[in-house]
Amino acid sequence: MCGTGMTAVDQPALSADIDDAFGEDREQLADRLHLLGVRRDMETVYAGSDVVALTSSFGEAAPLCLIEGMMCGAVPVSTDIGDSASIVAGHGIVTPPDPDAIASAWTEAVVGRAEFAKAHARSRERFSRTRMIASYAALIDGLHAGHTTTSTAPPPLPEPL
Repeated sequence: MCGTGMTAVDQPALSADIDDAFGEDREQLADRLHLLGVRRDMETVYAGSDVVALTSSFGEAAPLCLIEGMMCGAVPVSTDIGDSASIVAGHGIVTPPDPDAIASAWTEAVVGRAEFAKAHARSRERFSRTRMIASYAALIDGLHAGHTTTSTAPPPLPEPL
């Protein structure tokens, strides 16, 4: 777990909550969960992860962590907040903001990781730099054309693959 507040020092009760959640399986599972705090090497964290999760119930727009994690091989699991569902659709799991549903989705993501990887590989271009740059170029060209002449329609944005 990483991000602001994801350390035992920042949230002393977090370790107790994790112990309670693991219950009888604590000894078996505790060494698989690490409280990392804020990281500056997220590509390394993502590459070592099975799942990238965003389980917010409010306050998200288009979280890049889902795309970045996916591009590094993690399966995205998210609640339906902001653009998260459209980012994750077909590449991971959208879950209700319920702890049991989220835990089930994480298990499903790990078990089905190979299938999710195949789906992601088929649509990798959707999140590529090439498509992003082409989309920005089309937008800029359209804005420029709109300001230099009134008779030319802006060029269409590239279609998603």
